[in-house]
Amino acid sequence: MSRPGLRRRELLASLGGAAATAVLSGCLGDGGADAPGSDAPAAWAPTPANLHSDLDHYQVFSSTPATVETYADQLDPTTWEQYKAEWVDWQLADPEPAQVERFTRGGDTDTGVGFAAVTHDIDGDLLRDNLREAGFEKAGTYEEFDVFATPDGGQARALAGRRLAVGRHPTDAAGVVETVVDTGLGSADRYRDREELSDLVTSLDTTGNFRFSTFPRNDASVPEEGVFLGSVARGYSLAFDDEFTGKRAEWFADDVDIPDDQLEAYALNNPLFDGAENIDLLRGDNLGLLEYTIALGGLSLNQLG
Repeated sequence: MSRPGLRRRELLASLGGAAATAVLSGCLGDGGADAPGSDAPAAWAPTPANLHSDLDHYQVFSSTPATVETYADQLDPTTWEQYKAEWVDWQLADPEPAQVERFTRGGDTDTGVGFAAVTHDIDGDLLRDNLREAGFEKAGTYEEFDVFATPDGGQARALAGRRLAVGRHPTDAAGVVETVVDTGLGSADRYRDREELSDLVTSLDTTGNFRFSTFPRNDASVPEEGVFLGSVARGYSLAFDDEFTGKRAEWFADDVDIPDDQLEAYALNNPLFDGAENIDLLRGDNLGLLEYTIALGGLSLNQLG
């Protein structure tokens, strides 16, 4: 485990499926000299308040199409097609998965605010031409990024080297992409550094596919659906290593005991764990973590991330 102090107990050896044997090829997180900003993917997610003054929570998703493609022949064909539609079907380009190293996105539908940060190998001039053809206009530069926005201010993009920042906002999407750039450059507060997220994110494996979020304190418990009394944050990750390790973490409020029996019921009943093997429950201060291995061939889109 990456986070010290966790206590482990085995829940069950297997929920079915076979162990995977592939080995990771290539590496992640090297944005290159012409890609300004942090190479830690969670470092591009701004705090909710920095995205919108009324926003306190949202969910962050992050995926690695170039890495997932190296395992495409081991995935169910339907899952692979769903994955490509989810992560590589862009508005402004039609990249191959190998051209997209990392795609991180988040936002809130109620406020109409969203963002994305991408590390890619797509020709920058092609992206700029496509932006203009789609009705985006040059809105100046910010730091090392060229900023483009729609006339109504609702959509914006920022480009620099292998980085693409995306913003959505009812009136000030350019402000969103500037916030994303500031966050990636380390000059704005990051969502991952919230107290209830910092240990949770550290417990996950953010070199692969992951997601995390905070939310108002749960006042009920529905274990089979992954809803636990007193929880205030959750996360999930899938690491592409020789065992394909999945992790599902939950962060609880100070005055609530971690419900081991409910986490076990969750692992036994939720589709997220279909085909999982070697499921362990690890506990730390306020943190419950289910860790397991899983074969690629049976992964659903939800499990792949």
